[in-house]
Amino acid sequence: MKKLLSIVLMVVLFSCEENKIQKFQLSGRAQGTTFGVIYFGGKEEPGLNEDLANLFQEVDQSLSTYLPTSYISRWNRNEVNHGEIDTHFINMFQMSQQVFQESEAYFDPTVEPLSQFYGFEKRGGVSPISLDSARALVGLSKLILKENGFLQKSDSSIQINFNSIAQGYTVDLIKELLMAKGIQNFLIELGGEIYAQGKKPKNMPWKIAIDKAEENRNGEFSNKLDIENTAVATSGNYRKWKLSPDKTEKYVHTINPLTGKSQATDIQSVTILMPSCALADAYATAILAMGLDKSLKLRNSLKQKGYQVYLIE
Repeated sequence: MKKLLSIVLMVVLFSCEENKIQKFQLSGRAQGTTFGVIYFGGKEEPGLNEDLANLFQEVDQSLSTYLPTSYISRWNRNEVNHGEIDTHFINMFQMSQQVFQESEAYFDPTVEPLSQFYGFEKRGGVSPISLDSARALVGLSKLILKENGFLQKSDSSIQINFNSIAQGYTVDLIKELLMAKGIQNFLIELGGEIYAQGKKPKNMPWKIAIDKAEENRNGEFSNKLDIENTAVATSGNYRKWKLSPDKTEKYVHTINPLTGKSQATDIQSVTILMPSCALADAYATAILAMGLDKSLKLRNSLKQKGYQVYLIE
Protein backbone atom coordinates (compact mmCIF):
# COMPACT_ATOMS: atom_id res chain seq x y z
CA MET A 1 0.00 0.00 0.00
CA LYS A 2 2.84 2.44 0.88
CA LYS A 3 4.59 1.58 -2.39
CA LEU A 4 1.35 2.17 -4.34
CA LEU A 5 0.78 5.55 -2.62
CA SER A 6 4.37 6.55 -3.41
CA ILE A 7 3.92 5.73 -7.09
CA VAL A 8 0.61 7.62 -7.22
CA LEU A 9 2.22 10.65 -5.52
CA MET A 10 5.10 10.66 -8.00
CA VAL A 11 2.68 10.51 -10.94
CA VAL A 12 0.68 13.43 -9.51
CA LEU A 13 3.86 15.49 -8.97
CA PHE A 14 5.09 14.85 -12.51
CA SER A 15 1.62 15.67 -13.86
CA CYS A 16 1.52 18.97 -11.96
CA GLU A 17 4.97 19.86 -13.26
CA GLU A 18 3.91 19.15 -16.85
CA ASN A 19 0.69 21.17 -16.45
CA LYS A 20 2.39 24.22 -14.92
CA ILE A 21 1.51 27.20 -17.10
CA GLN A 22 4.58 28.76 -18.67
CA LYS A 23 5.17 31.69 -20.99
CA PHE A 24 6.88 31.07 -24.32
CA GLN A 25 7.96 33.76 -26.74
CA LEU A 26 9.24 33.82 -30.33
CA SER A 27 10.32 36.85 -32.35
CA GLY A 28 12.22 37.79 -35.46
CA ARG A 29 11.92 39.52 -38.82
CA ALA A 30 9.55 38.65 -41.63
CA GLN A 31 7.85 40.41 -44.54
CA GLY A 32 10.09 43.44 -44.18
CA THR A 33 9.11 44.03 -40.56
CA THR A 34 9.24 42.39 -37.12
CA PHE A 35 6.99 39.73 -35.62
CA GLY A 36 6.35 38.33 -32.19
CA VAL A 37 4.38 35.39 -30.81
CA ILE A 38 3.65 34.91 -27.11
CA TYR A 39 1.80 31.86 -25.87
CA PHE A 40 1.08 30.14 -22.56
CA GLY A 41 1.00 26.40 -21.98
CA GLY A 42 2.30 23.46 -20.05
CA LYS A 43 5.19 22.86 -22.42
CA GLU A 44 6.97 24.46 -25.34
CA GLU A 45 5.61 23.54 -28.76
CA PRO A 46 8.42 21.73 -30.66
CA GLY A 47 9.26 22.93 -34.15
CA LEU A 48 7.14 26.08 -33.97
CA ASN A 49 10.00 28.32 -35.11
CA GLU A 50 10.47 26.19 -38.22
CA ASP A 51 6.73 26.09 -38.88
CA LEU A 52 6.56 29.89 -38.74
CA ALA A 53 9.55 30.24 -41.05
CA ASN A 54 7.91 27.90 -43.56
CA LEU A 55 4.64 29.82 -43.35
CA PHE A 56 6.36 33.18 -43.97
CA GLN A 57 8.22 31.71 -46.93
CA GLU A 58 5.02 30.26 -48.38
CA VAL A 59 3.19 33.59 -48.13
CA ASP A 60 6.14 35.52 -49.56
CA GLN A 61 6.36 33.18 -52.55
CA SER A 62 2.74 33.99 -53.21
CA LEU A 63 2.22 37.65 -52.27
CA SER A 64 5.55 39.45 -51.96
CA THR A 65 6.09 42.09 -54.65
CA TYR A 66 9.71 42.27 -53.51
CA LEU A 67 10.41 38.74 -54.74
CA PRO A 68 10.69 38.61 -58.54
CA THR A 69 9.86 34.88 -58.45
CA SER A 70 6.67 35.22 -56.38
CA TYR A 71 3.29 34.47 -57.94
CA ILE A 72 2.12 38.09 -57.64
CA SER A 73 5.30 39.45 -59.25
CA ARG A 74 4.99 37.04 -62.16
CA TRP A 75 1.26 37.79 -62.48
CA ASN A 76 2.06 41.51 -62.62
CA ARG A 77 4.53 40.79 -65.44
CA ASN A 78 1.96 38.57 -67.25
CA GLU A 79 4.16 35.49 -66.80
CA VAL A 80 1.55 33.25 -65.12
CA ASN A 81 -0.34 30.85 -67.36
CA HIS A 82 -4.09 30.24 -67.03
CA GLY A 83 -3.59 26.83 -65.44
CA GLU A 84 -1.30 28.03 -62.65
CA ILE A 85 -3.40 28.88 -59.60
CA ASP A 86 -2.25 30.22 -56.21
CA THR A 87 -4.64 29.84 -53.26
CA HIS A 88 -3.27 32.72 -51.16
CA PHE A 89 -3.40 35.08 -54.15
CA ILE A 90 -7.03 34.20 -54.87
CA ASN A 91 -7.97 34.47 -51.18
CA MET A 92 -6.50 37.98 -51.15
CA PHE A 93 -8.42 38.96 -54.27
CA GLN A 94 -11.76 37.70 -52.93
CA MET A 95 -11.32 39.42 -49.57
CA SER A 96 -10.26 42.60 -51.38
CA GLN A 97 -13.39 42.37 -53.53
CA GLN A 98 -15.55 42.34 -50.40
CA VAL A 99 -13.94 45.48 -48.96
CA PHE A 100 -13.78 47.12 -52.40
CA GLN A 101 -17.55 46.80 -52.75
CA GLU A 102 -18.43 47.80 -49.19
CA SER A 103 -16.11 50.81 -49.26
CA GLU A 104 -17.42 51.99 -52.64
CA ALA A 105 -14.03 51.34 -54.28
CA TYR A 106 -11.94 53.26 -51.73
CA PHE A 107 -10.05 50.05 -50.99
CA ASP A 108 -8.40 48.90 -54.19
CA PRO A 109 -5.15 46.87 -54.39
CA THR A 110 -4.75 47.73 -58.10
CA VAL A 111 -3.27 51.11 -57.05
CA GLU A 112 0.19 49.61 -57.62
CA PRO A 113 0.83 51.83 -60.71
CA LEU A 114 -0.04 54.88 -58.60
CA SER A 115 2.36 53.71 -55.87
CA GLN A 116 5.05 53.52 -58.54
CA PHE A 117 4.10 56.94 -59.88
CA TYR A 118 4.58 58.52 -56.44
CA GLY A 119 7.82 56.63 -55.92
CA PHE A 120 6.66 54.26 -53.17
CA GLU A 121 7.31 51.18 -55.31
CA LYS A 122 10.42 50.92 -57.47
CA ARG A 123 10.76 47.37 -58.70
CA GLY A 124 10.46 47.65 -62.44
CA GLY A 125 7.39 46.73 -64.45
CA VAL A 126 4.90 49.35 -65.52
CA SER A 127 6.04 52.92 -64.78
CA PRO A 128 3.38 55.28 -66.13
CA ILE A 129 4.72 58.66 -67.25
CA SER A 130 1.73 60.60 -65.94
CA LEU A 131 -0.83 60.51 -63.16
CA ASP A 132 -3.62 60.05 -65.71
CA SER A 133 -1.97 57.01 -67.30
CA ALA A 134 -1.45 55.46 -63.87
CA ARG A 135 -5.03 56.20 -62.81
CA ALA A 136 -6.36 54.53 -65.97
CA LEU A 137 -4.90 51.22 -64.79
CA VAL A 138 -6.67 51.31 -61.41
CA GLY A 139 -9.89 49.41 -60.72
CA LEU A 140 -10.48 46.01 -59.12
CA SER A 141 -13.58 45.63 -61.32
CA LYS A 142 -11.17 45.37 -64.28
CA LEU A 143 -10.17 41.91 -63.06
CA ILE A 144 -12.22 38.76 -63.69
CA LEU A 145 -11.91 35.58 -61.62
CA LYS A 146 -12.33 32.68 -64.05
CA GLU A 147 -14.03 29.39 -63.15
CA ASN A 148 -10.68 27.59 -62.89
CA GLY A 149 -9.43 30.15 -60.32
CA PHE A 150 -7.26 32.21 -62.66
CA LEU A 151 -7.45 36.00 -62.24
CA GLN A 152 -7.68 37.63 -65.66
CA LYS A 153 -6.85 41.26 -66.49
CA SER A 154 -8.83 43.47 -68.86
CA ASP A 155 -5.57 45.33 -69.54
CA SER A 156 -2.18 43.63 -69.51
CA SER A 157 -0.60 46.68 -67.82
CA ILE A 158 -2.73 46.31 -64.65
CA GLN A 159 -0.74 45.44 -61.54
CA ILE A 160 -1.82 44.51 -58.05
CA ASN A 161 -0.32 44.92 -54.58
CA PHE A 162 -1.83 43.29 -51.47
CA ASN A 163 0.47 45.04 -48.98
CA SER A 164 -2.49 46.70 -47.25
CA ILE A 165 -4.08 43.36 -46.40
CA ALA A 166 -1.33 40.70 -46.64
CA GLN A 167 0.19 41.18 -43.18
CA GLY A 168 -3.22 40.88 -41.56
CA TYR A 169 -3.80 37.77 -43.66
CA THR A 170 -0.50 36.30 -42.45
CA VAL A 171 -1.55 36.95 -38.84
CA ASP A 172 -4.73 34.96 -39.53
CA LEU A 173 -2.65 32.09 -40.92
CA ILE A 174 -0.43 32.09 -37.82
CA LYS A 175 -3.56 32.02 -35.68
CA GLU A 176 -4.79 28.93 -37.56
CA LEU A 177 -1.37 27.29 -37.15
CA LEU A 178 -1.30 27.83 -33.37
CA MET A 179 -4.88 26.66 -32.85
CA ALA A 180 -4.23 23.54 -34.94
CA LYS A 181 -1.42 22.72 -32.50
CA GLY A 182 -3.80 23.04 -29.55
CA ILE A 183 -2.41 26.34 -28.28
CA GLN A 184 -5.35 28.23 -26.79
CA ASN A 185 -3.88 31.37 -25.22
CA PHE A 186 -1.62 33.46 -27.42
CA LEU A 187 -0.85 36.88 -28.86
CA ILE A 188 0.47 37.44 -32.41
CA GLU A 189 1.99 40.69 -33.68
CA LEU A 190 3.28 41.29 -37.20
CA GLY A 191 4.20 44.79 -38.29
CA GLY A 192 1.71 46.27 -35.81
CA GLU A 193 -1.18 43.97 -36.81
CA ILE A 194 -2.36 41.87 -33.86
CA TYR A 195 -4.47 38.87 -32.95
CA ALA A 196 -5.15 37.79 -29.36
CA GLN A 197 -6.69 34.44 -28.40
CA GLY A 198 -7.84 33.43 -24.94
CA LYS A 199 -6.30 35.05 -21.89
CA LYS A 200 -3.12 35.29 -19.88
CA PRO A 201 -2.73 33.33 -16.59
CA LYS A 202 -5.00 34.23 -13.68
CA ASN A 203 -7.76 35.04 -16.19
CA MET A 204 -6.06 38.29 -17.17
CA PRO A 205 -6.91 39.81 -20.57
CA TRP A 206 -4.35 40.71 -23.18
CA LYS A 207 -3.58 44.44 -23.16
CA ILE A 208 -2.53 46.49 -26.17
CA ALA A 209 -1.86 50.18 -26.67
CA ILE A 210 -2.80 52.38 -29.64
CA ASP A 211 -0.09 54.77 -30.76
CA LYS A 212 -0.56 58.47 -30.38
CA ALA A 213 -1.08 59.66 -33.97
CA GLU A 214 1.97 61.88 -34.18
CA GLU A 215 5.18 61.57 -36.14
CA ASN A 216 7.23 61.86 -32.94
CA ARG A 217 5.04 60.44 -30.21
CA ASN A 218 7.84 60.04 -27.61
CA GLY A 219 6.47 56.72 -26.37
CA GLU A 220 2.97 58.11 -25.75
CA PHE A 221 -0.26 56.24 -26.48
CA SER A 222 -3.74 57.50 -27.28
CA ASN A 223 -5.56 54.58 -25.66
CA LYS A 224 -5.13 51.13 -24.13
CA LEU A 225 -7.45 48.20 -24.76
CA ASP A 226 -8.20 44.80 -23.22
CA ILE A 227 -8.71 42.26 -26.00
CA GLU A 228 -9.68 38.60 -26.27
CA ASN A 229 -10.37 36.40 -29.32
CA THR A 230 -10.07 39.30 -31.72
CA ALA A 231 -7.78 40.92 -34.25
CA VAL A 232 -6.59 44.51 -34.10
CA ALA A 233 -5.38 46.39 -37.17
CA THR A 234 -4.32 50.03 -37.39
CA SER A 235 -3.71 52.27 -40.41
CA GLY A 236 -2.27 55.78 -40.26
CA ASN A 237 -0.45 58.36 -42.35
CA TYR A 238 1.38 60.21 -39.59
CA ARG A 239 4.72 58.42 -40.11
CA LYS A 240 5.00 56.96 -43.60
CA TRP A 241 5.25 59.77 -46.12
CA LYS A 242 7.69 61.35 -48.55
CA LEU A 243 8.17 64.72 -50.20
CA SER A 244 7.46 65.36 -53.87
CA PRO A 245 10.52 65.86 -56.13
CA ASP A 246 10.14 69.64 -55.85
CA LYS A 247 9.63 69.30 -52.06
CA THR A 248 6.36 71.24 -52.15
CA GLU A 249 3.95 68.37 -51.41
CA LYS A 250 3.82 65.58 -48.86
CA TYR A 251 2.90 62.20 -50.37
CA VAL A 252 1.32 59.63 -48.02
CA HIS A 253 1.10 55.86 -48.56
CA THR A 254 -2.70 55.80 -48.52
CA ILE A 255 -3.71 56.66 -52.08
CA ASN A 256 -7.25 57.59 -53.08
CA PRO A 257 -8.05 55.10 -55.89
CA LEU A 258 -10.87 57.30 -57.22
CA THR A 259 -8.80 60.44 -57.72
CA GLY A 260 -5.31 58.98 -57.83
CA LYS A 261 -4.22 61.52 -55.24
CA SER A 262 -1.71 60.70 -52.52
CA GLN A 263 -3.07 63.06 -49.89
CA ALA A 264 -3.91 62.67 -46.22
CA THR A 265 -7.59 62.91 -45.20
CA ASP A 266 -8.96 64.36 -41.96
CA ILE A 267 -8.40 60.99 -40.25
CA GLN A 268 -4.94 60.44 -38.82
CA SER A 269 -5.41 56.89 -37.60
CA VAL A 270 -7.95 54.06 -37.80
CA THR A 271 -7.99 51.01 -35.52
CA ILE A 272 -10.47 48.18 -36.11
CA LEU A 273 -11.24 45.17 -33.91
CA MET A 274 -12.84 42.16 -35.59
CA PRO A 275 -12.23 38.38 -35.91
CA SER A 276 -10.28 38.55 -39.19
CA CYS A 277 -7.03 40.50 -39.09
CA ALA A 278 -6.89 40.59 -42.91
CA LEU A 279 -10.31 42.24 -43.16
CA ALA A 280 -9.58 44.57 -40.24
CA ASP A 281 -6.39 45.62 -42.08
CA ALA A 282 -8.30 46.29 -45.30
CA TYR A 283 -11.23 48.13 -43.72
CA ALA A 284 -8.86 50.37 -41.75
CA THR A 285 -7.07 51.29 -44.99
CA ALA A 286 -10.39 52.03 -46.72
CA ILE A 287 -11.68 54.28 -43.92
CA LEU A 288 -8.37 56.16 -43.81
CA ALA A 289 -8.64 56.87 -47.54
CA MET A 290 -12.33 57.82 -47.36
CA GLY A 291 -12.03 60.41 -44.62
CA LEU A 292 -14.40 61.10 -41.74
CA ASP A 293 -17.67 61.98 -43.48
CA LYS A 294 -17.51 59.55 -46.42
CA SER A 295 -16.65 56.63 -44.13
CA LEU A 296 -19.72 57.10 -41.87
CA LYS A 297 -21.85 54.49 -43.67
CA LEU A 298 -19.06 51.89 -43.61
CA ARG A 299 -18.21 52.60 -39.97
CA ASN A 300 -21.87 52.17 -38.96
CA SER A 301 -22.10 48.93 -40.94
CA LEU A 302 -19.06 47.51 -39.13
CA LYS A 303 -20.38 48.60 -35.73
CA GLN A 304 -23.78 47.00 -36.42
CA LYS A 305 -21.95 43.71 -36.99
CA GLY A 306 -20.40 44.04 -33.52
CA TYR A 307 -16.97 45.26 -34.61
CA GLN A 308 -15.16 48.16 -32.98
CA VAL A 309 -13.87 51.16 -34.93
CA TYR A 310 -11.54 53.62 -33.21
CA LEU A 311 -10.64 56.87 -35.03
CA ILE A 312 -8.21 59.68 -34.37
CA GLU A 313 -9.11 62.85 -36.27
